[in-house]
Amino acid sequence: MVSVLPRVERLSSRVIRVLGCNPGPMTLQGTNTYLVGTGPRRILIDTGEPSVPEYISCLKQALIDFSISIQEILVTHWHIDHTGGISDICKNIPSVPEYCISKLPRNPHQEEIIGEGKQKYSYLKDGEVLKTDGATLRVLYTPGHTDDHMALHLLEENAVFSGDCILGEGTAVFEDLYDYMKSLETLLGVKADLIYPGHGPVVSEARAKIQEYISHRNAREMQILNVLEKNTGKSLTSLELVKIVYKDTPEHLHRAAEVNLTHHLKKLEKEGKVALVPLMRVEAGVSFCQQDNMAIGTERERGRGGGGWSRDRGGAGGRAAVLCLPAMAIRKKSNKNPPVLSHEFIVQNHADIVSCMTMVFLLGLMFEVTAKAAVVFVTLQYNVTIPATEKQSSETVTLYHYGLKDLATVFFYMLVAIIIHAVIQEYVLDKINRKMHFSKTKHSKFNESGQLSAFYFFSCVWGTSILVSENYVSDPTSLWRDYPHTAMPFQMKFFYISQLAYWFHAFPELYFQKTKKEDIPRQLVYIGLYLFHITGAYLLNLTHLGLVLLVLHYFVEFLFHISRLFYFSDEKYQKGFSLWAILFVLGRLLTLILSVLTVGFGLARAENQTLDFSTGNFNILPIRSWLPSNHDVFKIPDKILSSLCRISVLASICFTQAFMMWKFINFQLRRWREHSSPPQQMKKKFVTAKGKPSKKERENGINGTLTSNGADSPRSRKEKSS
Repeated sequence: MVSVLPRVERLSSRVIRVLGCNPGPMTLQGTNTYLVGTGPRRILIDTGEPSVPEYISCLKQALIDFSISIQEILVTHWHIDHTGGISDICKNIPSVPEYCISKLPRNPHQEEIIGEGKQKYSYLKDGEVLKTDGATLRVLYTPGHTDDHMALHLLEENAVFSGDCILGEGTAVFEDLYDYMKSLETLLGVKADLIYPGHGPVVSEARAKIQEYISHRNAREMQILNVLEKNTGKSLTSLELVKIVYKDTPEHLHRAAEVNLTHHLKKLEKEGKVALVPLMRVEAGVSFCQQDNMAIGTERERGRGGGGWSRDRGGAGGRAAVLCLPAMAIRKKSNKNPPVLSHEFIVQNHADIVSCMTMVFLLGLMFEVTAKAAVVFVTLQYNVTIPATEKQSSETVTLYHYGLKDLATVFFYMLVAIIIHAVIQEYVLDKINRKMHFSKTKHSKFNESGQLSAFYFFSCVWGTSILVSENYVSDPTSLWRDYPHTAMPFQMKFFYISQLAYWFHAFPELYFQKTKKEDIPRQLVYIGLYLFHITGAYLLNLTHLGLVLLVLHYFVEFLFHISRLFYFSDEKYQKGFSLWAILFVLGRLLTLILSVLTVGFGLARAENQTLDFSTGNFNILPIRSWLPSNHDVFKIPDKILSSLCRISVLASICFTQAFMMWKFINFQLRRWREHSSPPQQMKKKFVTAKGKPSKKERENGINGTLTSNGADSPRSRKEKSS
């Protein structure tokens, strides 16, 4: 027996509930629609079913009684009992300008039509913040009940509008139990005090209710796994499983329970706890349920075909009946790893695979036959020992230059970078993610900033120690004095080898991290820019200048990513982004000043300006060697010819800085326009065609990319709604 709810009720100072007047077995007392806010214009959450005049009358009366109007309409998901009343509201309670009607997009995207097609949806994003007088709502993507389901976190009350994810009475139905359980964990992580459900009365003990839902599903899951465990070596039809698991349920409800069982088994398969394997022979009476547009049928004869549910440690057993897959069966999985050398196996175990590869090189050092080859990969090559003299210290000095063997060393340390990346991810970032319960969008951005923060911090500290020890800071003329800088100390060469190894490791990480196809081209551009400039400084013997510019750039990037990490832990944290914006501009300016000073003035006054590969002098245009001995016929003065190489270097640096500033300025201007635009216009701006990510989303960097100047700063998302 469900509770009796009034058609219109003021639940708090900022929440009014209007019942959808559509009671039924699936809608309980009816759909709950909510007017949220404290000002004259309120946000309406959900709209009930179509063609229900009683609801429109109740809504009108509520607006009159409380002297308010509707600012905009939000719908938690696509089901008709939540979206059906939109057209009736627009027709009977019109607004000028027209209402902005918002929801999350379907996944995968599909065109959605409202009523007769006169209105269109404005699509929201996970984590987006919406405001009205007295109320701030944060969007929470909570799929499972439907693929587009969202909950709304009312910050002022620490309450959640749960839609159909959690009901006031009973338990919810779902399309995908795996996603649904993840959504329950997301809501639990919000730590709300109150739940305003899509159906049923208000839930005052929010966390206890969510935990009750989770415990109920986990208990049912354990029942299923225990049945499979106890029936090892046996085949069970789906209906036989239902009779065991749902033994206290009336028999006429077993078909419905079989559908519920299907969802649990699909979830277990996604988690790798059950595996799909062939079943060569089953007993008669195997039933097939209707699921995902598949027909119902019955296998009445013994023999091949059909399927059942079983548990067999020897390898047989599996599933088919519930998933309607002939000649297949299900069993509890004894080994969670996918098949060896499969795509999933490589992605899940790539750190272990790479660790084994590095061990091969290290073990090679132990044997005389392989030591010479292994040394090329593990240790730095091309060292030159300078004996001590009276003018120098009593110790000999070992310096290094570059060569082709460096490629082998870069490859080895690229493998090391992959291992370190996996260690940070598994033992640091994943543990924090589990505690914080981030959304999918925040999850990927948190991982990106976590990895890059660690790299930038380590590189800054290492690079600064080299600058201090080699006196590059106290003597700026060392940036160009005694060029070419072919002889490098150990730390300098190892620093450059490590930098190249890290950015090369970003390429396989695109595969290991399952990067979206639409994000890959942008990432390749940024990774390429890093490799181009680091390799250029290394090969052209501009290592002093390159080190200074890298440390400067990495410091600014570290500040951005560490600020974003603090933002994810506390969304009120904004100061770091303001400081980053100032230092980003100053960093670009200082980079240009140092580059012009070194290349435009220091190298231009160098005495030796002849191309010489043996000494590594590139302080001249390489095409001089292509010109005939009497190149004077081209009327090109030697000074101009000598400066062309320097101009090329300086141009590449200036072009990159201009590209970064262009991205940065566009981002700041766009954020400023969004901040200054009226709410109605701003909302329409969020609509993206065919479900593709917006331009702002595409400019977000991820693992192994340069991201600050094109990133979607978390700060902007809050300012959109102000």
